[in-house]
Amino acid sequence: MSLLRAILLGFIQGITEFLPVSSHGHLVLLQQMFMIDMDTGILFEMLLHMGSTIAIIIIFQNDFLHICSSFRQMMSDIFYNMKARIYNYFHEFETVQYQTIMSDNYRKFTGMLLTSVGSCAVVASIFRELSITIGDSLLAVGLNFLVIAVLLLVVDLWKYGTTVPKDMKFWQAALIGVAHGVGIFPGISRLGVTISICLLCGLRIFYMHFYCLFQLASEQCSLNWTNSYLQG
Repeated sequence: MSLLRAILLGFIQGITEFLPVSSHGHLVLLQQMFMIDMDTGILFEMLLHMGSTIAIIIIFQNDFLHICSSFRQMMSDIFYNMKARIYNYFHEFETVQYQTIMSDNYRKFTGMLLTSVGSCAVVASIFRELSITIGDSLLAVGLNFLVIAVLLLVVDLWKYGTTVPKDMKFWQAALIGVAHGVGIFPGISRLGVTISICLLCGLRIFYMHFYCLFQLASEQCSLNWTNSYLQG
């Protein structure tokens, strides 16, 4: 693959990553149209996703740092509660108070992201082999383009809700993760399905923040899987 074609694919990845269209699907189309031989295999796709990850970290660096801090504090409180549980079990008349895990909005937001990432990982693991099998199929890409177009049309006609982050439910976060996991198929836009489910659940105000930070976490999981795939 020539340098010019690599730049073209990177340019398309950068544009389509933050639009409700499938970046993977468009890359497959370009590879077929211009007869681009992906002699680097899955390694080049990993580098493209790494570029998207770096862009998200730069744009949402403040939120990223808040979430990392909240996660650290949550894990600290969880271990404290475990020790307090053991202490209270053996000291019936001298109990220790437990810490509240979801004590603020950022902690709850972090919990929602972890829930979404977990459900996304399960769905992606189930359909991983199937997505690889049909990865280069133009028919599959075209059908998935149609599916996401219909979904976006339905959402556009949907009456938007006014749910704020602190009122978000864990089942909604899990549903968003499932939808994002389906985006493993070429032609299915991860941004499209994620914001569609967010809007259908009434999460109108912060869906782009949720998507981008969720995408950051899922991209990291994807990079880890790709690395293990290359080594295995």
